[in-house]
Amino acid sequence: MKELNNFNKYISELISPIMKEKGFKKKNLRFRRQNGKYFEEIYIQRSQFNLAGSENQFYINLYWYNDINYNKWFYEERLPNKPNLKCPIRYKAYYADFSEAFRNTFSKEEENEIHNYRRETLWRYRNEEELKILLNTLAELINLYIGDIFDSMEKKFDESKVFGNQDFSYGVYNKDLHEQYINTVSYCTCT
Repeated sequence: MKELNNFNKYISELISPIMKEKGFKKKNLRFRRQNGKYFEEIYIQRSQFNLAGSENQFYINLYWYNDINYNKWFYEERLPNKPNLKCPIRYKAYYADFSEAFRNTFSKEEENEIHNYRRETLWRYRNEEELKILLNTLAELINLYIGDIFDSMEKKFDESKVFGNQDFSYGVYNKDLHEQYINTVSYCTCT
């Protein structure tokens, strides 16, 4: 992807030092660490539609792995820029299943909630100055709360009978885990 607004430079300057201090190792825009029996990853994903001179966006994806090769992740969430909305677990499938029959199971109000939540997970910027502000905000969130977010989720994993010792080769969603994530992120970033 073409470099826009010195994105990689600011990741290296603003995010990488904090991630290194937290025990993460960087590869491209992925930061990974082992924490006990779990592997944790923060992936800063730039939109494939970013263009010079227009509003650009990126996402913060959080992954948990139970495999040293990172091929078998069992949970993924997006860190919202402003965690004001809650997204029920069934909404996650909305962007995965485009069939008319499935889409018709959602009311107009639900569709609005889904779209509002999705917009909230976008980190948008129009220029280099706005990008720096967003990345400084992200650095602050990571520095203050990422340990609490991962630890809270991992405690829930350990308590969950859904996972046990099963071997997952794809992401698995669980209503209780998703609710725990939303509550933890809301608590951490809104207090």
